Amino acid sequence: MINPLTRAEAPLASPSHAVAASAVTRRYGEGESAVHALRGVSLELPVGQFTAVMGPSGSGKSTLMHMLAGLDRPTNGRVRGKGVDLCGCRII
Repeated sequence: MINPLTRAEAPLASPSHAVAASAVTRRYGEGESAVHALRGVSLELPVGQFTAVMGPSGSGKSTLMHMLAGLDRPTNGRVRGKGVDLCGCRII
């Protein structure tokens, strides 16, 4: 499994993974007032395995969950679930 805190690009979801994220970033706003909720997150979540996402308030947990569920789109990077590309965003 890839450490979700690394900036390395993860492989996209395979049949053994429910969802995968590759170098996902999410920025709200522009310029000096921009807020970076996620910066280069890569991970793979296996089918049939429980996974916990923990961290302090404001660390991007809800933003990550929204990306993985397809409710929000990353600013950059890619999220795939069971062979379906959830975002065709460019990877920087």
